[in-house]
Parts: sequence; structure tokens; C-alpha cells
Amino acid sequence: MTTEEIYQLKENLELLAQEIDPRTGFKVEDTILKSKANKMIINDAIALLEQFLRMDFNPTKIDRRKKLAFYLSDIQKESIPLSDTPITISAFVYEINRVINDNMRKVKASQITEWLEHNGLLTEIEYKDEKGFRTVTEKSASIGLRSETRTTARGREYQVVTYNKEAQEFIVEHINEITDQRMPFQS
Repeated sequence: MTTEEIYQLKENLELLAQEIDPRTGFKVEDTILKSKANKMIINDAIALLEQFLRMDFNPTKIDRRKKLAFYLSDIQKESIPLSDTPITISAFVYEINRVINDNMRKVKASQITEWLEHNGLLTEIEYKDEKGFRTVTEKSASIGLRSETRTTARGREYQVVTYNKEAQEFIVEHINEITDQRMPFQS
């Protein structure tokens, strides 16, 4: 498929989203095109094609051995199970990565925590033994992040950040921004 064919496909999808037959240019009365779910699918496809075109995507030069950049459509975002019980970032990242395609890079917990730290929702501090860890800030509660004290089997106490359902929803809402490879704060 050439770049021109991608532009043509995008234009045809835009017409379908407006309930117009791309071949004839006439408005169609097809109930399938009036479905909210189907309109969302078409709009997600349009958004994906726009993203490809902005990246100068060349489908003829795809290296099948390389994984695609992480990206979730609105439908994939809706399929991520959210826990009613606060969970750790590792547990939540596991759930996010379960909905992606096999040929796509996985999101990492460190990407999310770095983004949250960059946006003032987490901060890194040193513990007694000079090991650094991230903890909540004053802004954290506004999105549902909490800090819990836990104890190891050997009796050592440590802090862990938990993410309630509100925090999970916040991350899902911003996941494509978090994983954008052009973000300057990512390592």
C-alpha cells in the first residue's frame, strides 16, 4: 500500500463516518453506519492513519522483526480491566499489556512512573539505606495515588504506591501521551 492509497483510505473512512458512500457520494441510510460503536471504530482507524501519515509511515519498508510503537485505540482502552481494589503499578501494567498486539512494544512501569514524576504526581526520595524510591506528592491524592507501608518477611518496612480505580482511569486516559517516544523526559 502506498502513501497515496493510505490518504485515499483515510478519505473513504471519513466519508463513511459521515454516512456517505465513498463510491457514489450519496448519503446512505444503512443502520450499521449509524451505530455509535461502529462510528468509534471508523474514527479510531482515521486517527491511526493520521498518526501514520504524520510519522511519514511507509508501509512498504516495514521490518517485520521490529515491534511497533505502543499505542492504544479507544476500544482497547475500554477493554483494560480496572481494579476496584488499589493495586501496584506492576500489576496494572500487566493488565495494560494484555490488551496489546503481539507485534507491539509493551509499556513499562518505569515509563508511567517517570511521566507521573515529571508531572508532579510522584517524587523520588532516598530511604534510610540510601536507596531511592518514588512516593506520592500533595497532588497525588487528586488522581487516586496513595502510599502504603508494607513489611517484608524479614521485618523490613518499605513504602509502595498504590493506584485506585480513579488513578488507573487517569493512566489509561493518558497512556498514549505517556508512551509517546518523543517525550523529552523519558530515558
